Amino acid sequence: MKQFLLIFFIFVINFAFGQSSTELPVTFIPVYNNVPLKLETTCKINETDSLQIETFKCYLSNVKLFDGEKQVYAELDSYHLLNLSVAETMNFNLNIPENIAFSHLQFDLGIDSLTNMEGAMGGDLDPTKGMYWTWQSGYINFKLEGTSNLCDNRNNAFVFHLGGYAFPNNSIQTIRLKRRDEDKNQPVVIKMNLAAFLENIDLTTQSRVMSLGEQAIQLSEKASQIFSIVDEK
Repeated sequence: MKQFLLIFFIFVINFAFGQSSTELPVTFIPVYNNVPLKLETTCKINETDSLQIETFKCYLSNVKLFDGEKQVYAELDSYHLLNLSVAETMNFNLNIPENIAFSHLQFDLGIDSLTNMEGAMGGDLDPTKGMYWTWQSGYINFKLEGTSNLCDNRNNAFVFHLGGYAFPNNSIQTIRLKRRDEDKNQPVVIKMNLAAFLENIDLTTQSRVMSLGEQAIQLSEKASQIFSIVDEK
């Protein structure tokens, strides 16, 4: 509540003094080992093994900008559902004060406990988006589904639905990405390398996680490692 009031106060002051704003585009590019990822296309693991990704969705929330350790911006109502099957969801704009200086972008992978306790809502949080379990379990933070010859089941399928917001099953992850000094105030492009997640899992023994618990927490930590800011220079 205190954080919300502070953000609201800053917004009111900026508005009262006529501070202009600008849009900062943030774009997410899913890849598999630096190859742009398309659903249901074959991704090589090695010479004999491969996989196909059929579904990839995740929630990003609580987006903030920092200049060093100083927070200079926090997005209000900050919830974004990325869905690889819907291209327009893979980018969004932040309405930030003009000429703001920032060195880091920070966000959470998942939905916070307060929002979960309020129950299913609308917009990107609408349960029809297929990312909500129940009021007890809350939202699915990260969903990845596909097939691989490494999976020892009837359909060779892997299914990872990761979530949990209440102790001891809180799986939300905070991610902070640093920009190059010369890239400040330029559009942010973030790569999501799904290989960094899947290649750290033994699909021969672990191909299905769809409930709260230690496995979901451990895999959520691995999922947080897929993000990096693209260095185009």
